[in-house]
Amino acid sequence: LDTAWVEDRALLIVLCSDLSVGFWKFRSRTMIAADTVRPVGRCFLARQQSTLCWCERVQTLFAFGYKPEASAYVLSRDEAENTFSVLERGTMPDKHTDVVQALTVVDPNSADENDEILVCTGGLDHALHFWDARTLEWRFNLDGHKGGVRTVSWDPVQGVLCSAGFEFDIRVWMLISSNMYPLMKLKGHRAPLVHVAVVPGEYRA
Repeated sequence: LDTAWVEDRALLIVLCSDLSVGFWKFRSRTMIAADTVRPVGRCFLARQQSTLCWCERVQTLFAFGYKPEASAYVLSRDEAENTFSVLERGTMPDKHTDVVQALTVVDPNSADENDEILVCTGGLDHALHFWDARTLEWRFNLDGHKGGVRTVSWDPVQGVLCSAGFEFDIRVWMLISSNMYPLMKLKGHRAPLVHVAVVPGEYRA
């Protein structure tokens, strides 16, 4: 269903439709050759989820998807077996009224450790919702999409968030003082968008 990459551990986390999470360890962070990867664990989640996102600065794996609540997990490593699993850190009441299909971490990546790190979700209910990644508390929501949100992408360099889905347009939001404000709308597509990615520093999406 989805994957999450843990950079400092060169670890790929894979979410499967049977509620299991698999862990794959890479010898290199470049993930080039198939023989450099090996399975290092598998466990099951307590509830059904469809999307994952890893937050490096708070060392937390976020999982959203189906109501009534979303989950935050921390990695657990068995030193003797050298395998990984996850332990539930807490839950967040899902504010969406339909399935969540998009998830990303909004991290300003500044030197200020007090800067708020947000978790952004996009759902088929046309809404974007934001949570505090540290406290797991709901912060605010954004309306404006006329169709379900299928994908979100954060650019830490420019401080902008792109969101898109079934209305064909990409909406661009700017982060100012821990709040999001509409910046522009990118038009031109004639079909629903399933993925958008921002290229940091290149002014392209």
